[in-house]
Amino acid sequence: MSKSPKVNVSVLLDPESSARRSKTITALIDKGFELRESLEGIGVLLGRAAPSEVNALSAVAGVLSVEIERSDYAPQ
Repeated sequence: MSKSPKVNVSVLLDPESSARRSKTITALIDKGFELRESLEGIGVLLGRAAPSEVNALSAVAGVLSVEIERSDYAPQ
């Protein structure tokens, strides 16, 4: 696991993989994901991970995407 600072991420889960959801969550945690909130009804997990771990999290079976929370929005 990485020692770099962790950032907030959201993980979108594949609805076709709902039968193996607990295995997907366990695999994410094993790869460094810190689960903070589970919105399983809509297939979204919220948590933290090191930026260097995002590609590994994206490769977990049952994961559609991993997005890093942005904080660089400019005022309009």
